[in-house]
Amino acid sequence: MLYEYLIIEALVLIICCLINYYFKLGIFGSVKRLLFVALISFIVFTPWDTYALLNGHWGFNASKMIAFIWIFPIEELILILVLIPLVPVVFWELGKKVFHDV
Repeated sequence: MLYEYLIIEALVLIICCLINYYFKLGIFGSVKRLLFVALISFIVFTPWDTYALLNGHWGFNASKMIAFIWIFPIEELILILVLIPLVPVVFWELGKKVFHDV
């Protein structure tokens, strides 16, 4: 399926946004923090992915990806720059909210 990876990422993003909205976490109010976490994610995972892709440790089926920027499919860049930073922040804030009185 052509957009399978992108659909899964969209579902994860929607779930994170719903958790943020339902629990009133205010994740998107702190853009500076999200950008910082995205930068850390980019610094850590881009070289890791580059090494793994160039050495054949893993790869992507080009027929199932939308487009590539160098060796990275757009979907992988979305994962690195959006989902890897967002998901831990959402669950960190959710944990703080749920376990505040514990």
